[in-house]
Amino acid sequence: MEKELDNIFREILYLDDNYSINDSLAPGDIVEWDSLSHMNLLYEISNRYNISISFKDLKGIKNWGELKKYVIKKTTNDS
Repeated sequence: MEKELDNIFREILYLDDNYSINDSLAPGDIVEWDSLSHMNLLYEISNRYNISISFKDLKGIKNWGELKKYVIKKTTNDS
């Protein structure tokens, strides 16, 4: 599932296959990750995995790795 999430990240942010995605990436680290792409990323993930992502939960998420862990936990707990 992590690879699938990385592919969604790459797709939404229009990153090429050579771009190294790591769990410590945060919105300020790459220019492509602006507020609009962040919303698109959350929308795509929530639709793809049929989960709701609350604003309250998002406030504590600081980077890509934490978001992936949240999504994996959410999909495991909701199924």
